Amino acid sequence: MPHDVLVTGAQDADITIVLAHGAGSAMDTASVENMSSTFADRGQPVVRLEFDYMAGRRSTGKRSPPLPAEPLAGI
Repeated sequence: MPHDVLVTGAQDADITIVLAHGAGSAMDTASVENMSSTFADRGQPVVRLEFDYMAGRRSTGKRSPPLPAEPLAGI
């Protein structure tokens, strides 16, 4: 489940792009930030989400992998 979201760009578009971070980076890294800004500058809203395991890194500073696929399948 996503822990947190960031919304960039217009809120009244027909389509919204959803971006999730990769396994080694957060939703506010430079590459994800640049991609989000590029879409938003063209009027395309973007929702960026951060998964719990990455949010946990922010608070603890400890790098740990996400849960295995089996526990996630029931979400």
